[in-house]
Amino acid sequence: MRWKDSNTVGFYYQINNGPTVEFSSFPRPTPAQSAFTLGYYYVVYNGRTAKYLQFSLVSPSNIGAGGWNLLIENPSFKVGNTWYLIPRARAVQGPNSWIDAIWYWVCYQYTNVNALYQRNSNIGPYKVKFYYTSSTLSDGTLLWG
Repeated sequence: MRWKDSNTVGFYYQINNGPTVEFSSFPRPTPAQSAFTLGYYYVVYNGRTAKYLQFSLVSPSNIGAGGWNLLIENPSFKVGNTWYLIPRARAVQGPNSWIDAIWYWVCYQYTNVNALYQRNSNIGPYKVKFYYTSSTLSDGTLLWG
């Protein structure tokens, strides 16, 4: 995600070493901060806790079935022309996921979705594999870092 101009934010993805693709954009909400905060950072604003988005799992189809899984590797951010790995990651469920202290995603919690990550498996750092199961990944779970 990055500012395309002073009034529009764009959302992007890249698979392996392929091209960076914009998949959505929207006008800047008013009021909004003009910089992105990375990592598990939160503030309290008007009595609500805002946990900032790091990277996300988004699915256009139902993920509530056996066999469903998704692997995210090496989530990164770009400063100038250099990419940096996100050094620390925590799980943030949809209702708690914010862009800034005022504007949030209005997403649902992914019940029955858990994950393999560095602290509970041998998957290694900078990777998380989400999968359908009978348990739910807890908000705030440290994935790596």
